[in-house]
Amino acid sequence: MCEGRVYRNGREKLSMKSSNTATEFHSQIRDKFVKGYQVKKDFKDRYKIWTGLIDRYVAAGSRVLDAGCGPGLLSFYCASKQCDVIGIDGSSAMIEYCLAESAAQGGGIEFLHRTFPLAANQDIGTFDTILCSSVIEYMDDPVEFLEDLDRRLRPGGMLLISVPNRRSVYKQLELLCFRVTRQPAYLSLSINTFAENELNGLLEPMGYKSIETIYYGSGKQPIGAMFNLFGQVRGKNMFVSALRKSGD
Repeated sequence: MCEGRVYRNGREKLSMKSSNTATEFHSQIRDKFVKGYQVKKDFKDRYKIWTGLIDRYVAAGSRVLDAGCGPGLLSFYCASKQCDVIGIDGSSAMIEYCLAESAAQGGGIEFLHRTFPLAANQDIGTFDTILCSSVIEYMDDPVEFLEDLDRRLRPGGMLLISVPNRRSVYKQLELLCFRVTRQPAYLSLSINTFAENELNGLLEPMGYKSIETIYYGSGKQPIGAMFNLFGQVRGKNMFVSALRKSGD
C-alpha cells in the first residue's frame, strides 16, 4: 500500500451510504447524462478514449463485466466486438434505459440492477475483462469494492478503471468552491479522488501491473481549457488505467 493514503475529499460522511445515494442521483440525471454523450465534448472525448482502450485490450469474444455500466455505451461497444457482456448498475433508471436499448438492438447483453459490492450469493462467474468507468469515487470503501471486482476477474485478465484525478488543479479548485457554496452538488456524493500512484498502490498488492494510463477531461469550457496549461497530470480531471492481473 502507498504511504499516507487518504482518499476521502475532506468532507463529512453522509448519513446514507454514499453509493446508494449516488444511484438515486444518477437515476435523476439519466436523460441529461445520456444526452451528454451526444453534445458535450468531454463526454465524446471520454467515449473515444474508452473505446480505444477496448480496441487495444479486449479481444473479440471475451467475457466482459461492465461494472457501473450507466447507460450501457461501453457494454454495447463490447457487444459489437462479439463479446459476452454483463452490465451492472445500481441505478434502476439507467438499467431501464439499457434494457430498452438492448431490445431495440436485438438483445444479446445481460443488464442487471445491482449495487456493489455484490452479495456473496450473486454468482455471475468470472470475466476476461472488467470495465469500471467513474464508479469507485462513490464507494464508501474503495478497497472492498476493488476486492469484489478482483474476485470476478480471471488470472491474466484486464481491468480498465477510471477515477477522478486528485492532482488536477481544476478538481482542487472545484472542491474548494464546494466547501464554500455546496456546489457542484455531485461532490457531496463523489467522495474519493486518487493520484495514479495511489490507485496503483491499492491494486499492486492484489497482483496487478499498470500497462497504460491516459489523463483526460478539462472541466467546464471555456475556463476548463485554461487548465491544459498545467500539463496532463495537473491539467486533466480524470485518468483511466489499464491494468493486467497476474496469471496463475
